[in-house]
Amino acid sequence: MNKATRVAVAASLLALGIYAWQAVSLTRYPWDWSPDEGLFLEYARRLVQDPVMLYPRSVTPYPASHGPLQPVILAPIVALFAEPIRPARVLAMGWTALIALAVYRLVRRKATWPQALACAALVLAPLDLTFWFMLLRVDGLMTAFWLLGAVVLLPERLERGADRLSWPRAGVGALLLLAAVLVKLSAILHTAPLVLGWLLVDVASGLRLASLVGGGGLAALLGLQVATAGGFLWAMQLWKSPFQPSLIALHGWIFFDSTWMVFLFAAFCLLAATRAGIRPFRDGALLLMLGGLAIVPSMARLGAWWNYLLPLLCATVVLAGRWLGCSTGRFARFGPSLTALLALALAASRTFPLPTLEDERTARAFYDFVGEAVRHERKPILATRPEYAYYVAGQPTEIEGASIDQVWAARVPGIELIRERLDATSYGLVVGLGLPGDLGAALQLRYRRVGSCELRFFYGLTAFTLHLPRDSSLRFAPPPGTRCRAF
Repeated sequence: MNKATRVAVAASLLALGIYAWQAVSLTRYPWDWSPDEGLFLEYARRLVQDPVMLYPRSVTPYPASHGPLQPVILAPIVALFAEPIRPARVLAMGWTALIALAVYRLVRRKATWPQALACAALVLAPLDLTFWFMLLRVDGLMTAFWLLGAVVLLPERLERGADRLSWPRAGVGALLLLAAVLVKLSAILHTAPLVLGWLLVDVASGLRLASLVGGGGLAALLGLQVATAGGFLWAMQLWKSPFQPSLIALHGWIFFDSTWMVFLFAAFCLLAATRAGIRPFRDGALLLMLGGLAIVPSMARLGAWWNYLLPLLCATVVLAGRWLGCSTGRFARFGPSLTALLALALAASRTFPLPTLEDERTARAFYDFVGEAVRHERKPILATRPEYAYYVAGQPTEIEGASIDQVWAARVPGIELIRERLDATSYGLVVGLGLPGDLGAALQLRYRRVGSCELRFFYGLTAFTLHLPRDSSLRFAPPPGTRCRAF
């Protein structure tokens, strides 16, 4: 191992170590780090305790907002642990490791192992974005399945006759791609180029793969529809929301502001591959890039964010690493070192958002009061964020906070129950950011504000109010050293 290789390996391992250290630090935090993480944990618990209610044809309780596979995977954790966040976060470390491993395998096919290792480090190096894989949301698990599917299916070259799919290979790959879709339905957009691209390489293989993915997807859909009495597609239509094209530029800017060096590096690798005369746009990994870009129009939907582009980051790193691996001369000699040093520079200069001791004390005071109110009032709660309050209360999610304005305005079936229960003071505690229209008026009439807490999530502080029924004798008395106050 020469000096350049030793530098590359050391820098790669150090960059990966920085990410791992930060990820382990997050696993120690016993509370939610995104206000909707409790939503996904509650879906898993509902699957264990009352699976029929996972996709009710009503927004109260709120149906699972994505496919059923992540609740299935999280179900053993919520069944075994009273406080599931930390063990679930360890699981998130696992699927994040699979993302890095898949990138390594995809690059290794065209490059040396030090180059592949450096790319595995680079894909996690923009910590201010890739921390997202550690959240208990669907993006990390979906990306892991998508990339593992590519490990099995990706053709080496986009040229007629360059590769061929056997039935076993196509079957395993199709299962992995369908798993990605069953985690997050938008994975259909990411996987489509990988499936259709085979028609350019081998028509029989392309038809074989398309039939397996299409047939498997149709069978899964029919099975879900039967098992949920039509509730699955009913729930998926709740994702319909207005489009605002300016959001693409807004969220795209946030993403590229953190990843521009990766894309500049990819341009350098393209130059190196072109000089080597290898026809870089015939690389099979171009299908991953197309899959990453396919999601861009969906970013105009209200509720979308820059996390939609994380698969594009993975695809760019894979393609860049493979391009550089096919280069010659100095590019080949110093490519691993350059890649690894870039990864280390990004990992050392970007911030992985982590909670503080004050954040932990504040969250504990907040959730302790949620539990106390449930025991004192012996009634369900209503929360418009954070959804982990429902998990603490031991009840299904009454309504998802991010969509309440939309579903109230549309009068989606089930939303009227919230008004009825507010008028009847059926909730023992109302938590959150506020209620729209008539719901807010009913809250003010039947409940009194007893306190608030400023909870910190990965993006910063958010103040949540606490309301009790007007005739309740319970008082909120937060301990010192927290960002909670009583009224």
